[in-house]
Amino acid sequence: MCRSKFKLSILDQSPAAESESGSDAIAHTIFLVQKAEALGYHRFWVAEHHDSPRHMGSSPEVLISHLLAKTNSIRIGSGGVMLQHYSPYKVAENFNVLASLCPGRVDLGIGRGPGGLPKTTKALQQGNDPGINSFEDKLIQLRQYIHDDIEPEHPLYGIKAKPMPEVPADLFLLGTSLSSAELAAHIGLPYVFAVFLNSDPSLMNEALKYYSDNYHNNGYSTAQPMLALPIIVAESETEAAQYASEIIIVRITLASGRTFTVFSIEAAEELGRQSNEEFTYEIQPGSVVHGTKDIVQQKINRIRASHPVEEIFAVTAIKSFEKRVRSYELLSEISWD
Repeated sequence: MCRSKFKLSILDQSPAAESESGSDAIAHTIFLVQKAEALGYHRFWVAEHHDSPRHMGSSPEVLISHLLAKTNSIRIGSGGVMLQHYSPYKVAENFNVLASLCPGRVDLGIGRGPGGLPKTTKALQQGNDPGINSFEDKLIQLRQYIHDDIEPEHPLYGIKAKPMPEVPADLFLLGTSLSSAELAAHIGLPYVFAVFLNSDPSLMNEALKYYSDNYHNNGYSTAQPMLALPIIVAESETEAAQYASEIIIVRITLASGRTFTVFSIEAAEELGRQSNEEFTYEIQPGSVVHGTKDIVQQKINRIRASHPVEEIFAVTAIKSFEKRVRSYELLSEISWD
């Protein structure tokens, strides 16, 4: 059981294997959240992907509502809502409804990426001007709406994102870059570095160090860095290594300087074509923390010794759902200091 000061959580992407339907993937997520609660995991977050060939979680708010109804105590949230597409006011309303339904159990993780290819971004932002608000402006507004703290000089001062829950959703920022760490530190949000999307260790080190150092400098009480790690635990090292070898990260860079992460070369090439820009991509190993329980415990403890993290989200991308569940079971059996 995951019972200690150090917390283990799960970030589930609702993956569908080649032989599975979208309904199968969502059913697996429902089963997994109930299993996670029974095993003692602290949080269970669901992702946002659009028109993905493999990841079926396109509407985290809707899925979170169902998962809350199917569980009793585990915290449930988004990892994360792609705020660039949406009105901060509407996101606040959605999560205020969720927090009113289940006080003290709702997390609102925000992601900076698009969650899909350029065509899906265009479809999501149809009728909107994405340049009206910067991402930072939207994030600040969202926090103000969640806490009913819109400043008097704001043009929308006086409106409320009702219902106003007794316990608002906790707000987090997920990221894969130094700039996301800077933003989280600047406005005082808990920060999750998504290693499963960017496995560059030097960048992770730089981002976490900046966040921890500057969070305090900005006058906030306690820095709260977390990691979302690709983790696979199996009965044998050979089995774990086989699953881990199937995972790659493809970092694509457009001529404009924008970068994206996908999980196959085919997706990278399609993103490049849809962008109508010159592009390059780099294949990174998944850098999956993998092995038997003892080996994974040693690897995670080494990470904890280097970084001030007291919570890790496990992201397990084994294609077999049965084996994926078993990995989470084995991970929950590890004893932590």
